[in-house]
Amino acid sequence: MPELPEVDSAGKFVWKNCKGQRVVDVCPNEQGGGPREGLFDEIIMGEGLDAENITKAMLGRRLQAVGRRGKQLWFTFSEKPTEKSKKKKEDAAESCSSHVLFHLGMTGSFRIQGKDGVCYVRLKPEDKTVWPPRFCKLELVFENGVRVAFCDPRRLGRIKLRSNPLESPPISLLARDPVEDPPTLAQFQDRLKELSAPVKAALLDQSKIVSGVGNWIADEVCFQARVHPATRCNDLTEEMSARLHSSLLDICKFAVDVEADYHQFPDSWLFHYRWGKGNKTNSKMPNGDKIEFSEVGGRTTAVVPAVQGKPLKAVGSTKSTKAKAAKSSGGKNAEKAALKAKSSESNGKASRKRKTTEKQEDEKPTSGTDGKHQTRRKLQKKGGAKKVENTPEDPPDKPNTNKPSIKPKPKKVKAASKKSKLEPNKLEFSESDTHLNSKPAASEPEKSGHVRQTPSEPSGENKLHSPQPFRLEDFKKGAKLQVKFDDSWYPGIIAFRRKNTIKIFYEDGSMEVCTVPDKDVILVA
Repeated sequence: MPELPEVDSAGKFVWKNCKGQRVVDVCPNEQGGGPREGLFDEIIMGEGLDAENITKAMLGRRLQAVGRRGKQLWFTFSEKPTEKSKKKKEDAAESCSSHVLFHLGMTGSFRIQGKDGVCYVRLKPEDKTVWPPRFCKLELVFENGVRVAFCDPRRLGRIKLRSNPLESPPISLLARDPVEDPPTLAQFQDRLKELSAPVKAALLDQSKIVSGVGNWIADEVCFQARVHPATRCNDLTEEMSARLHSSLLDICKFAVDVEADYHQFPDSWLFHYRWGKGNKTNSKMPNGDKIEFSEVGGRTTAVVPAVQGKPLKAVGSTKSTKAKAAKSSGGKNAEKAALKAKSSESNGKASRKRKTTEKQEDEKPTSGTDGKHQTRRKLQKKGGAKKVENTPEDPPDKPNTNKPSIKPKPKKVKAASKKSKLEPNKLEFSESDTHLNSKPAASEPEKSGHVRQTPSEPSGENKLHSPQPFRLEDFKKGAKLQVKFDDSWYPGIIAFRRKNTIKIFYEDGSMEVCTVPDKDVILVA
């Protein structure tokens, strides 16, 4: 991807071959035999430009200057010559009125017929003898015969018109240029102290500290400064920030001086070895130090732990810190990251609250009419439980503590919602569930207190399944079942299941947890 050195070299490449030359022909339609041959690219030509506007901005004008800030490049053209200026034989290049901005995006480049241009690591160079080149979006022909083409296979570059580029967006929004207008050490350090984003995210943001830094420069700066790219800016020591400042200026200046020819970069630079993600042979430095890849500031990041160590305070150690750092980085996904972190925290709180509620329910006692409490039945082997009966030893003048205060009314069973939570006072039993042909035990006298009915073997629509064919998946939330206690069967509803453990609520408000399958727990057909 073209960064500051590549963009600077592209501008010098055009200026060297077309300085002061007049444009005699403009072709704003795509050429080169691609799928859009002959079409005007409305994506590349930004802000509603059409073929007529872009042609008028350059045709008949002289190229007076080439400017750059960060990754933004612009050509300055003279006014068109008038009849009066032609009679006086004046050069119409004195007054500048047209500026054409170029942003190269990820794969944009300038090509000149018969000459070698700037080459990228992952973009194969085109055959200079073939003209026009493939994916040519704009072609300019100068009076000296030089043909210049702006090419962009991925269509991420942009061409815009400005009357005053330095005072208009996007250039007016950029931070200082590390080559043309480098910040002092004090300015650099003061700016870092104001930021809580990771170092790399701050360097990549074109409006924060400097402009023109891209992915490979940011990795190289952090590597040569021996700083982990995920370290937060306001956690840096003065020594670390001084190393970052020195590395940033030195790397950018050297790359510009060699016109972005990466073959001339020193062998010790990380640049030569950072492109081997997923390739074991290219993921090490010459001395054997391992190169690791992670994501910082939304970009793939190459780190040499043996040199850069670990971040002083790793960004993303907590969800809230991660959201805050993403927001500070000014990236496209800052708001999404913050919302995601907030949602995760809310889900965590809800989960903890839900677990606490379930635990309290497990330990919740059933109340009697006298205000005393009877603890719910403890688990026995295979999930069995003791039958709840009135205690004969209770004094006659004292209400029975096992007697529930309110009996649930028989209602039609409704399908349990996935989000609803079954509670003892909200259980809904059908009449067939609560009294399945039940008869009081002959040997047991009728009592005033409420006791569980002892139904006989159910039949018909409530016929019990044999426990043998049942699978664990059959024990679903809301399913009706029968539980055997002391040779009697009692109806219940599954309120909760986790793996092979189920929670059962009975019509008298009692609750039990047991494991399934169990010969004493049978589903109702």
